[in-house]
Order: sequence, then C-alpha cells, then structure tokens
Amino acid sequence: MTLPSRTCDATDRPRLVAAGGDADPWDVGAIALPDLEDVDLCDLSPPIANTCAALRLCLIEGDLEAATRMFPMLVEQAADLRTVVGEFLQPLFAAALADAVSDEHATLFAETARDLLDAVAARRERTAPPQVWLHALGGRLEPLLLRLVRLLLDELGVPSHVVGESATTASGAAALDKLPLRRGDAVCLALPDAAAVVESQPFVEALSRRQVAVVVVGEAVRREPDLVSEFGVNASAWSVTAAVDDMLWLRGPLTAAESTALRMAADGYTNVRIAHELGISVSAVKARLESSYQRLHAADRAHAVAIALRNRWIR
Repeated sequence: MTLPSRTCDATDRPRLVAAGGDADPWDVGAIALPDLEDVDLCDLSPPIANTCAALRLCLIEGDLEAATRMFPMLVEQAADLRTVVGEFLQPLFAAALADAVSDEHATLFAETARDLLDAVAARRERTAPPQVWLHALGGRLEPLLLRLVRLLLDELGVPSHVVGESATTASGAAALDKLPLRRGDAVCLALPDAAAVVESQPFVEALSRRQVAVVVVGEAVRREPDLVSEFGVNASAWSVTAAVDDMLWLRGPLTAAESTALRMAADGYTNVRIAHELGISVSAVKARLESSYQRLHAADRAHAVAIALRNRWIR
C-alpha cells in the first residue's frame, strides 16, 4: 500500500491526498462536528503524521491486516498514547462514521476499527480481575469509544473488560447484573443519545446502590449535556481521555476531602491557605494530608503529590 502524500495549506486545514492525486472523499479537513477540536496533522511530527494518514486509509478501506501492522508503529512513535487517542483516533472515528457515504461503508469502517482495537487488546496479558467494566448501548461509534477507553486503561495498568454491546437497556442491564461487581469498581457506559440516557436511568440507580461508580461517555454527553448531568452518574464526558481521568479519580484510594487538600498542596498552597480556602482548621488540613500520605504509602508531601498526579487521583 502506498503511503499518501500530505499537503498543508496556510488558509485551510490539512488535506490528505492519495498518491495518484485524487482528493480523498474522507478528507480530515471536512470534519465539522461541533465542539470538536480540529484534527490538524500538521501539528504532529512528519513520521507520526504519515503513519496516522496511512492508518486512516487502512481503516477506511477495511484493510485490517495493514491496519494491524500500522497501529503498533503509531503507538511506538508517539510519546503519549493519550494524545494519539484524544487528538487523532476519537475525532477520526466520529468524523468517519458521520461522513460515511453509505451505511455499508460506515459498517465496514466500524467493524475494521473494532477488530483492530480488539486485536491490540488481545495481546495484553490480564491476570488481575477487572476493575472497570465497559458497556455500549447501540450505535457504531460507542463500541469504538469503549475500546479506546480500554486501550488507555491498559496503558495505565488498570484491568478492564468490555461486557458487550446491546441494542436495549434491558439486555445490557442483564449482562452487567451477572458480573462480580465490587464496591469501588467503575462502570463506563457509552450512550448515543437522550433516549439511551432515559432508558438507562434505573440501571444506573441500581449500580449506585451497589456503590459502583458510573461514568458516561459518548454522543449523548455532547448532544444532551444537561440531561446527562441530571442522570445521577458520577461523571460524564464526550472525550475518551476525560472519561478515563474521571474513572481513575473515582477509583482512587483518596477520600474527597483528602483529594481536595492534596490537590491544593500540589498547587503550592500552604497549610494555612488550604485551611482558609476550605474553612477548616490548620490541624484538620494536616490530618487530611497525613491520611493521604498513609493511603498512598508516600514518604512526604512531595512524594504523595507525585504519586497522586501520576495516577490521576487528584485533579
């Protein structure tokens, strides 16, 4: 497969052009979804930009074999997998499915991308029980978003498992109801629209009673943010990277009070200022910080801050 050439116009977003010169009908510059940052391959280094362009064409053409070879190259070249997922893969998936010229074309793209991410995940050895359970309710994009969530969680060493994709809330609830959910686990739901949000509410309430954190990701968050915020979930985000941060924070070992105090310490606040900002005594601040040191097995304040930031347990 010949790698595509890449042209950047000063007055326009980059266009990916096939080697023969024909304009690519799935041009990155055509992405116009609201609230999405522009996917600008010119901001990436040339090797990564070329690999992104080649991977994109492999997925569009349904060439799973070539995509499977290309994806590890992209991961190895990129200094930060989070950036690749958040700034390239998620916008690519959303735009490609929205701009597909036919239902058959969209299905081919979704299935190829899903199989690629499943193949990558299958290479990782998972011996620990899952701590995050992933479920998508309908749609083509939502299953892909969950697999991106799993990719990032794998990179951070957090065991996760895709429960499945279902067309109805009832079947999804039945699947998750059979899982060995434990207190402190998290469930990530990918929901496509407002109808899915409303249908899922009883299920979310049941999970909350079991003290299982629920994070919603997907188009429903972008389209109906107010509805999702009233949904009773612990957190919600359209961005996969933001949803992963929410799950790490919710699953962290710190209490809300400890997390707040340590976050302010990370920002350089003294104990006196933390006490003033929170309206508590200095001795209470010291107690919260000392407790956070113990939970994180940290030697001192700086060590605790470093551990918490690295694991995204404070924000």
